[in-house]
Amino acid sequence: MILTNYIVQSIVCTFLFYSYGLGYYGHISIVEGLAIAGIIIFVQLLGSWIWMSLFSDGPLEKLIRYATYGRSR
Repeated sequence: MILTNYIVQSIVCTFLFYSYGLGYYGHISIVEGLAIAGIIIFVQLLGSWIWMSLFSDGPLEKLIRYATYGRSR
């Protein structure tokens, strides 16, 4: 789940802060930034917990394993 969480967090944060998304960079306070970070981390923890209770690998990890070895576990 590490790779999946890293990629999802990168996509969400670039969408929030870069100009091709919402463009919040430089427009939010430190407290708002910490709140956004806390929400992102909480949602990722909850989503990872649910996913890992159903499957043994994250979706991107499973995709990479399939692309590398031609099969999953």
